[in-house]
Amino acid sequence: MSQRARPALPATWRWVALQELGDWSGGGTPSKADAAFWRGGNIPWVSPKDMKADIIRDTEDHIADVALEGSSVKLLPRGTVLVVTRSGILQHTLPLAVTDVPVTVNQDLKALSPHAGVHPRFIAGALKAVEDDVLLQCSKDGTTVHSIDTAKLLAYEVPISPSAEQHRIVDAVDSYLSRLDEAVDLLERAREKLKRYRAAVLKTAVEGRLVPTEAELARAERRDYEPAQVLLRRVLSERQRGSQFPAHKRRSKLNQTPFCESQKAEEGEPVAGRAELSVLPEGWCWVTVDQIASDEPRSIQSGPFGSNLRHSEFQQTGRLVIGIDNVQDGRFTIGANHRLSEARFRDLQKYQARPGDVLITVMATIGRCCVVPEDIEPAIITKHVYRITLDSQLVLPRFILLGMCQRL
Repeated sequence: MSQRARPALPATWRWVALQELGDWSGGGTPSKADAAFWRGGNIPWVSPKDMKADIIRDTEDHIADVALEGSSVKLLPRGTVLVVTRSGILQHTLPLAVTDVPVTVNQDLKALSPHAGVHPRFIAGALKAVEDDVLLQCSKDGTTVHSIDTAKLLAYEVPISPSAEQHRIVDAVDSYLSRLDEAVDLLERAREKLKRYRAAVLKTAVEGRLVPTEAELARAERRDYEPAQVLLRRVLSERQRGSQFPAHKRRSKLNQTPFCESQKAEEGEPVAGRAELSVLPEGWCWVTVDQIASDEPRSIQSGPFGSNLRHSEFQQTGRLVIGIDNVQDGRFTIGANHRLSEARFRDLQKYQARPGDVLITVMATIGRCCVVPEDIEPAIITKHVYRITLDSQLVLPRFILLGMCQRL
């Protein structure tokens, strides 16, 4: 049988067909119509859904002792190698396991009870190391459910070392994997700590406690400064005089008075969404997104393509399309790299993203935010992403991003 290119083996090793390594058997399913086969059973009955661990110690389903006499299933000893031979998962993975207790199996598995001197976990490891080749060489053709050809599997050859060496190899693998598991656990704990640390840094930043406030620096340097509410009122007044927006929209934006601490005593408790920050730093104020957005008609907008933009319009070349996968937590990524034709891009110019725009996902994974990078190529946003073009006189995009990452 054609197999992968064989590496050179140590002098004491040899290639052996799987059928020579022990006794092979199949499984079955005791009749569901006979409740006695299943009621109160304590014998593990392995099916593909149980083959998610390297070692089988228990199963979801169990059969009773009478099923061993009244059906085709047989009890397999501890140390049996199990192989899934019929399942959709065989399209990409060969599930393998070794039993740590006596078990029975269903008809979608094959079982190898190794001869004396053959370590079951050595065999399972040898097969796992070449699972891609096993799936390539031993898969059945023309079946509706992915299956392994048993004859081809039994003829498949694996390298075998002397028995004592097999034990040493298995023990060494256990030691290395144990250390790897410990390293993974440490990394997971470190990742969780980093998440908490990141959240703490963001919270401190947006509450004005990360660096000295402008009010504190101004007092220390004996100078004046422009509080945020004064800056906001000035910029909005300038907009009112020069904006191309209709007059009623200009007045509406100007009349959205910023919320500052001096107003708190007069207005009572802050509105929903502000309660977690009970006292604003001196010189800060609350604003709406509408107030800090640019006065351009495009400044606050999601991309409502609706049915005008279909997935079938995406192509491998052309202008970039920005969707949910491009917007990660605090960063922009190229994502799926969907593209549009030049003609379609021109039709959708008003939905173009610009450097410094803040993007927020509004469908599926809601609330992820990022800033469009300075080196962005011409790109169109989809309806799944909300775009805010900020007024550069009022705020830095990255500063607003910090607040959104903390609050959304």
